Amino acid sequence: MQLILFEREMLSATWHSRASGWECAKDFTFPSHDQCLAFCAAKDWIQDTAESIIRHREVGFSEDPSSSYLEFWGVLQATFILQDAIHEMRYALVGETSLPVDVRRSSIAWLRLRELRNDAVGHPTKRGGAPVKRCVTGRQPKSYESITLTFYQGGSVWNENLRLGQLLDELDVEASKVIRGLHNQLKKQIAESPK
Repeated sequence: MQLILFEREMLSATWHSRASGWECAKDFTFPSHDQCLAFCAAKDWIQDTAESIIRHREVGFSEDPSSSYLEFWGVLQATFILQDAIHEMRYALVGETSLPVDVRRSSIAWLRLRELRNDAVGHPTKRGGAPVKRCVTGRQPKSYESITLTFYQGGSVWNENLRLGQLLDELDVEASKVIRGLHNQLKKQIAESPK
């Protein structure tokens, strides 16, 4: 999450360096009031979720199984919020929420974390489609190096060892590139705005 925070700080610094020139402009030169608000909220969500994940990685998962469940679900939900915030930032600066096709194809960790969040947190018992897919994690200790997930689907049962820390590090690289591109879009918007 360090790369994400770095790129977010660079984008924020660019934004604030021109704030005095934008304060009088309608919607701070964004095409719509909604896009302006999306930008402001997304900037905060990116920072808050990345910092929260960094802090949790520093302290690790609780040894108490009940607490570690909430922490695991919370980390997955935080990654979902982070990704949604980047979609909002894209909407604010480009007018679209979805990532470009080439970015989606190369964003393996991004897609895996979204799927994992849906499997383990969003809809762990029934998620539509056939056959129904279910996902649980046991009471064994959890760490960023190893979390055992058990999946049930179509009469099959299998376990997967989730290396959550590695997946988050990969997301950090992927998402930071997206934010860097959005920062370039912001610089372009600034350059084209009235002085």
